[in-house]
Amino acid sequence: MRRWSRFIPLSLLAVVVLAACAHRAVVPSPPEVRITTFRSTLFTPDFVRFQGRLLVTNTMRASLDLQKVDYGLSLFDKDLLSKSFSGLEQIRRNGTETVNLPMQISMKDILAQHIAILADGKMRFTFRGTLYPSDASGFSPIPFSETIEIPIPKIPEVGFVSTTGVPLTKSFHMEIGVRNPNTFPISINNVDTYLDLNGQRYKMVGTQESVEVPATGSGTVVLLTQVSDTAALSMALNVLENQAVDLKVGGSFTAGTPYGYVYIPVEVEAKSAPKS
Repeated sequence: MRRWSRFIPLSLLAVVVLAACAHRAVVPSPPEVRITTFRSTLFTPDFVRFQGRLLVTNTMRASLDLQKVDYGLSLFDKDLLSKSFSGLEQIRRNGTETVNLPMQISMKDILAQHIAILADGKMRFTFRGTLYPSDASGFSPIPFSETIEIPIPKIPEVGFVSTTGVPLTKSFHMEIGVRNPNTFPISINNVDTYLDLNGQRYKMVGTQESVEVPATGSGTVVLLTQVSDTAALSMALNVLENQAVDLKVGGSFTAGTPYGYVYIPVEVEAKSAPKS
């Protein structure tokens, strides 16, 4: 009897230990997927660019392999873009991975939904997709989605204002007016322009400070000719060899807005005057 009395408590202890181990067993959990960025980055007359960024968190104590991400962009729930990205790295235990997914939509496809855009007065874009863990992980695909609304952007208008200084010298500069038709301010902070003198191009640069243009307001961008000694000689010979002085400005401005950057094409005829 004593032998049995000692055996029974030991058996009960073994059962308790096994039960405790089973209770502490860790069940693998799928990775977490969160959209950290979804915004428009650039508007041009031809296309709009967007940036989508995912943060994938591995919640396991072991490394995790990912297969791919299928993603797309829709406007008013109509699909405009569908892509797949498979350049995913292995995530270490309890680690994270950031996945950048750039997107570009043609303005033609956007304007095709002009009825819905005009009815809402804005554009409603949805960034959605699915993350696929590797087949070996045993996890199901993980969907993600986020929607943003953007006012209808209008490309600002540019026009010639005046020229000052002595032509063909470094003191010569030109003022270009910018009218902002949008209900939000813009900040012109990048200038890539040239002066076309009788068909010959010369580099022009803008002032170093950005130009702030208020909502539905106007501003002025000052352009300076980037003239070296040889360029000045070229400009002088150009004028002498032509019967007229035709000044045109081409290129572009890039303006920052609360909804990304707006590309502003510049094509301004400054003046046309007979050679003196």
